[in-house]
Amino acid sequence: MARGISNKLAILVRERAYVSGARSQAEHRVQHGRQVLAEAEAELEKIVARIAELDAQIKKAELDPEEIRAVVYTPRTGGFSHGKFTLAMVNLLREADRPLKTSEIIAHMIETFGFPYTTPKDKDETRRRVVKRLRVISDQGAIQRLHDTSDNKEGIWMWTGM
Repeated sequence: MARGISNKLAILVRERAYVSGARSQAEHRVQHGRQVLAEAEAELEKIVARIAELDAQIKKAELDPEEIRAVVYTPRTGGFSHGKFTLAMVNLLREADRPLKTSEIIAHMIETFGFPYTTPKDKDETRRRVVKRLRVISDQGAIQRLHDTSDNKEGIWMWTGM
């Protein structure tokens, strides 16, 4: 009769299987990284060539291209305008018959604009976006903070008007 393997050997076999799987994943990531690197290098070559073309044209106008500040394009997130976001928040606060908690405002904005709110990253981003706008509106004097800002408790906001 064949004897089974010992516990020590079974542990080694299991660990070997997991390590082999990890190696396979790492090899895949390395291959993907090489592909991404090659694409980025090709894109960089095109960008450098385009900058050289633009610099030549700018130099004809007797300007120094090195004095032009670089601007990084950041696309709009959410697919809506900044004004619509603020207007929805202001209308909510204006029409409320009582002060609103930050969580109530966030819930309204999620419903209105369809923000993702499933992962912790989504929740943090949505909360940050709403609270940042609330603070700006508060600094402008249109709403009032009713909560103690020294504590880390939930905010309470009330429309005061402009």
